[in-house]
Amino acid sequence: MGAGKGYVHATRRQRTSFFLGTGIALVLLAILLAGCSRTPANLSGTYLNITPNEDDLLQIVEQTDHSIVGRMQIVSLKPGAQKVSTTDLSVTGATNNGVVVLTLENADVGFLGGLFKLHVSGPAEGDRIMLSGWSKQPGPPVVFVKGDFSTFETETERLAGIADQTKMKDARIAAYDQRVEAYKQHLADVTRLSGVLASAAEKMQKTTAALKTLPGKYQAVTAKMEQMLAKEREMPRACCVRSNESFQIDAVSFDFNDMHFALRNTEFSWQYSKGQVHIDVPESDIASAQAFCKEEYPGCTRFAGTLSEVKAAGHALDEAFASDEASWQAEKAKQQALQRDASQLLRPTQ
Repeated sequence: MGAGKGYVHATRRQRTSFFLGTGIALVLLAILLAGCSRTPANLSGTYLNITPNEDDLLQIVEQTDHSIVGRMQIVSLKPGAQKVSTTDLSVTGATNNGVVVLTLENADVGFLGGLFKLHVSGPAEGDRIMLSGWSKQPGPPVVFVKGDFSTFETETERLAGIADQTKMKDARIAAYDQRVEAYKQHLADVTRLSGVLASAAEKMQKTTAALKTLPGKYQAVTAKMEQMLAKEREMPRACCVRSNESFQIDAVSFDFNDMHFALRNTEFSWQYSKGQVHIDVPESDIASAQAFCKEEYPGCTRFAGTLSEVKAAGHALDEAFASDEASWQAEKAKQQALQRDASQLLRPTQ
């Protein structure tokens, strides 16, 4: 019996040790399993997805029934990176067994309200929520990591800084491009102006050459009238004979006046006024070309040459017009004296 009691007593101690050991093991296993679980007890919090060109803010609250409400804000650089766009979305959804399902809708209450709706889902592990379903094409999930709002603000300021820097850089590029285009335009204007001035100089030179022949023609008309007057003096004093010759002298004088009209028309075509001719080139164009050509740009040498040439040709033309006017006036005075003498020959002698 003693031995039997001792056996019974030993068996009870073994059982007690077994159950105690098993209990401890189960507790330890539960602790380990709890420590290995990657699903947070509650998903409430602020989550961030930060990329070089976009910052996403997800703020959610998990209710006791595991439903989710919250909001999302997407701040991204627009194409060209000169501006930042902001999109606000309302968030509803639920979580179950570590899986999150969210519905994102446009947060506007105006005309755009409700026009945008998107369903995304994915696992929640530790401090991360990995959501897929952003587009019809399959792709990697967008990973939101638990963070704080101040980090989001810092990152959005970074994007704003990128936009400002891009605008300044693009402004510098645009300014440079404008200078290049202005240079090309000035160069084209100088080239065109050089052609206009060269053509004007050539035309002036031809006109001057033609004008230089006029004094001789004026003198020839006077000489012809002198010959006619001499012929009239040799005629008998018969009225009709001398009258006819005197009439011819007057007719030649009319032709001489027509020659002066022709001279005046030429002066008008050159806008000759106050002793100077003018060409159809705005002074502002010449001044602009001269300002451009302060630097030794291509085409400026030709422009300087044609400008000097047209000035010299214009001066020569001024002198030719003045000379022809003086010559015509001198010959006209002589012819008027001849006409008076021809009229005297028609009077009967006393």
